[in-house]
Amino acid sequence: MTKNIKQDINFLEYPLWQPEIKSKEARVWKDREGFIYRAGYKVPSKTDFVFLLFLLMHSQQNGWKTDMVLTQKEILKGCNLEGGKWWRDRLKDSLERWVNVTLKFEGTFYDGREYQVMNFGIIDDWDIEKKTRHLRIRFNPRWLLRIRQSNFFKYIDFEQIKALQGPIAIRLYELLIKTFKGRLVWKIDARKLAEKIPIKDKYPAHIIKKVEAAVNRINTNTRLKIDLEVERPRRGKAIFIFRKRPRYKKNLEHPETDEMMALVRKEFRGYRTIRASVSRWLAKKGSDYVRRNILYANEKSTRQYRVYLLGALKEDWASEWWEDRVNREKDLAVLKKIKNAQVIVDGKRYESDENGFIFIERNKVLCPGEVVRLVENGRAEVVG
Repeated sequence: MTKNIKQDINFLEYPLWQPEIKSKEARVWKDREGFIYRAGYKVPSKTDFVFLLFLLMHSQQNGWKTDMVLTQKEILKGCNLEGGKWWRDRLKDSLERWVNVTLKFEGTFYDGREYQVMNFGIIDDWDIEKKTRHLRIRFNPRWLLRIRQSNFFKYIDFEQIKALQGPIAIRLYELLIKTFKGRLVWKIDARKLAEKIPIKDKYPAHIIKKVEAAVNRINTNTRLKIDLEVERPRRGKAIFIFRKRPRYKKNLEHPETDEMMALVRKEFRGYRTIRASVSRWLAKKGSDYVRRNILYANEKSTRQYRVYLLGALKEDWASEWWEDRVNREKDLAVLKKIKNAQVIVDGKRYESDENGFIFIERNKVLCPGEVVRLVENGRAEVVG
């Protein structure tokens, strides 16, 4: 029996649960204008989301039933959890959490044609049969019907959700399968993505670390394969670029293999081991990863080029080298702009000379490197 679960896009875009909040108190949360999340009891976490998906899958497999009767053991086993007392109590606590969750969309619920005002509960009620100790659970009919009749939906693979395990990886996976409906590239500011997931961290460096780890989990445990690029236009700001890799048969080379092999030193382009490794790492990490490690090996290797290149591809030796190179090229681009130009520093306009020096006062001079840093930090602007 299929374990794909139909889910409306809106319930992927806006979170039904919170990956990093472990609150034992009621909570009202607004992530963006027009969406209000209310948890009248404890805030649902990753475990609660897995329980909910199992129940939603069971309903869909049985004619979209609103009312269900299930054993506690059946639910726990379906979620790959043990059947001890702790987990039975955790399951009942989870049902209580979902009974107390409401979602309000104030003109932000998109049905594929227009935005609507919507208000949903998720589980209306639950109890335990006295004789059998089975759980009786009733979904909110309006919430379930919205998913059933949705023309704006994606399917979630329950097995892949369980395999991901990491809370941020699961939540990012929800956003990615929704976002890649009709597109192959997604570009988003790091802080904005943190609000969508949501992630508690506010500093881009911390957000990047968590998102990179989540992407690695997704690439390892699901059929969705993603290349992630991080742009750092200035200090304190980061932009994620997610690219969905095209799917191809395992017995065929990656379609970008020839392009990458053209970067390899000419005398080594005929080596089958290099070609196979390039194709394999293209599939695992993407073209940006492979390109930088080939260029790194070309520049750094003095002997045993083949061994050096294979090592670079495996261990990503080019990581810091490439980051330094990108930053150096950005600095050179800014430096070129500030020579013989007008530069506003802390609100005051100055003229730079032919070498990029700015004379602030008689005894105070800003050298070109200092001006570059000020531009990066937003304290200076080149205006002409």
